Amino acid sequence: MIEVSSVSKHFGSIRALKDVGFRVEKGEIAGLLGRNGAGKTTMLRILACFFPPSEGQIKIADLNPETDSLAVRKKIGYFLEKTPVYKEMRVAEFLEFAASLKGIKKQDRKKIIAGIADICGLGGVLHRITGNLSKGYRTRIGLAQALLGNPEVLLLDEPTVGLDPEQIIEIRDLIKDLAGRTTILLSTHILPEASQLCSKIIILDGGSVLAAGDSRNLNAFLHPGDTSYSVVIESPDGRIPEILNEVPGIINVALEEQISPLVAHYLIETTEHIDFPAILCERAFLNKWVLREIRPAKMNLEEIFVELISKETLH
Repeated sequence: MIEVSSVSKHFGSIRALKDVGFRVEKGEIAGLLGRNGAGKTTMLRILACFFPPSEGQIKIADLNPETDSLAVRKKIGYFLEKTPVYKEMRVAEFLEFAASLKGIKKQDRKKIIAGIADICGLGGVLHRITGNLSKGYRTRIGLAQALLGNPEVLLLDEPTVGLDPEQIIEIRDLIKDLAGRTTILLSTHILPEASQLCSKIIILDGGSVLAAGDSRNLNAFLHPGDTSYSVVIESPDGRIPEILNEVPGIINVALEEQISPLVAHYLIETTEHIDFPAILCERAFLNKWVLREIRPAKMNLEEIFVELISKETLH
């Protein structure tokens, strides 16, 4: 649905994007993740036809924004970080105005606005003045105008910035409910938000893509050929690292937590070519250990992000 190929963007001597490429499939929620200034908003503005790329190509629903700009805009809903609402207008008036700009027929607007208002939780405030509403409600208004016209692609720029915890949960739940109905690309620097909402992560830093994929693929990208296990073992002698480190294929045994004098939690890294669970059971039987837990260990998104950024900084 969204294809970005070798896109760069220059503002004078400043190169905001450098050879960016990624793909978002139909119905997917993808996160554009990065620190402030990484190039997230610039990428969204190019996709929204605010300005063209300096280099590279983009396709949205098989259309080129540079040659089919109006057709592309009809397929897009765009939410800006600073929600652009007219504060002196009532919510219904603002959405009526937005619907007219999107070319929705006058006789259809009332029904469509009522449906969108229901989806976005605005049914009770349609006659309120937008300037008198909380930031959470203004965010909902911004999402509502983005959804008008039934867009195939929804671009969301930092949709939860500045909201209180309750409002953040409400907006995230709303975005989750939209999954499958439309393709969503959202930018954020909030790692838990990306973990909870997105099936695909695209990490930008300094205008370039560091990595893209789900957390499992990103973990494999960082540690190709390696597998990690979380293990809890009860043993009276404390020789577990010494014994396991002698096994071919075990790369490292790290003590994560001493739970009690006899019970400890270890993170064990192995090559992918060994049957570690079978080996561990064998060693446990021979050494009279009690296996309390064994499961694959996955890096969370925060750990992946920090490691990627750290590697890029070192380069």
